[in-house]
Amino acid sequence: MAKWKSWTNKDIQSLEDGWAAGRPVHLIARALRRTDAAVRIKAYQLGLRRRNYVRWSDEDVALLVALHAKGTPIPEIARHLVREPGPVRSAIRTYCHDTAPTDRRPWTTKEERLLEAWWKVGERAYNIAKELNRSINAIRCRANQMGLQRQGGNT
Repeated sequence: MAKWKSWTNKDIQSLEDGWAAGRPVHLIARALRRTDAAVRIKAYQLGLRRRNYVRWSDEDVALLVALHAKGTPIPEIARHLVREPGPVRSAIRTYCHDTAPTDRRPWTTKEERLLEAWWKVGERAYNIAKELNRSINAIRCRANQMGLQRQGGNT
């Protein structure tokens, strides 16, 4: 059974200071040697609430656009900007109009041909996903985008 680490007054003060400064939860957790969940739960118990929105400075936007244009992964951009990946994805949608945020790899012609063949004979999405190293949702979405129809009813 895991032993729980008690919160000291110093830990609570560090949490409150980090929270008030708008630091991301994962950085507060790392500093306190705790899980993200433990920090969120304690913050909730203490009645701490996040500000609704942290504005993006012009410098942050410029760095975001430059890093995204170079193909830097979203988690790495988030670390550079000391922000969570979710707000970074949203900002990319807002400020990088030419490209959508993506952690996905493009579909190859070979993968599409295999998907089409398997889908038409009623192969289960789970099995196709396993073979193509894709998520089940990615398989279903791509089949839908390609307008594929099944012979069998399995998904």
